[in-house]
Amino acid sequence: ARSDAAFVDLALNGFNPCIPKKYKDGRLYIDFKYDGIMLDGKHWAPNTTAFFTQDKKTKELTVESIEIQERIGGFTRGHNACLGEPKVYKPADGSDWEKAKR
Repeated sequence: ARSDAAFVDLALNGFNPCIPKKYKDGRLYIDFKYDGIMLDGKHWAPNTTAFFTQDKKTKELTVESIEIQERIGGFTRGHNACLGEPKVYKPADGSDWEKAKR
């Protein structure tokens, strides 16, 4: 299991570092959208969005939720019609939260 702090560090400073954007409600988020990408049937590439809260004093980010939207029915072609409903995971979700952070 990876700590929430390690997840934030990896998202912002890891192999594919992200610059958080401001969501319409003011929260910070990062997202990866793979709607138009054809998959090879061996790799998993769900659309993923992570929301963060920022400490006003320290400016440190804390992960608030992770939204994962998978392709349904094993579709590999890139098309929005192949996407299932997004699932939102929060720290209170226990083992599902740990899976979402992978």
